[in-house]
Amino acid sequence: PEPPLRLLPILGPSGCGKSSLARAGLIPELARHPLPGKSQARVAVLVPGTHPVEALATVLARVATSDQTPVAKTKEFEQVLKETSDTNTDTITYDGLRRIANVLPEIAVSPLVILVDQFEEVYSLCEDKKERQIFIENLIHAAGDRAGCVSVIITLRSDFLGETQRH
Repeated sequence: PEPPLRLLPILGPSGCGKSSLARAGLIPELARHPLPGKSQARVAVLVPGTHPVEALATVLARVATSDQTPVAKTKEFEQVLKETSDTNTDTITYDGLRRIANVLPEIAVSPLVILVDQFEEVYSLCEDKKERQIFIENLIHAAGDRAGCVSVIITLRSDFLGETQRH
């Protein structure tokens, strides 16, 4: 059977408090009470903006280096996120997020939780359909990996729910 997808969507209309729930409620609670069997969670928070792959690479580089302005590492991670996996199947898989997460120190006991706040920006601000696809597929692939190193939380305005059905 397929492993469960570790993806938590927080949906609601504009201005109802989705970001507050995630940032002030859920994330601090994860710090106090980690996922079962884990010692703590590493949380990476991002807003997709016009370049979601770069935004994801930046927060991953910050987690990996503990540097707030990791320009070189961000560029490196952005390339990894844009690479497809070397599988012999006919489907193209973007698994860079899974590959990056799996080599983070102590990932087995300290999993990565990615909060994508205002996920609708992937549709409203990112005009590059290919970049949108790469970003979303990296998140889905990592959240569905059997190793369980990555969980994804998204906040999404409910009027954008239809857009997500393509993925």
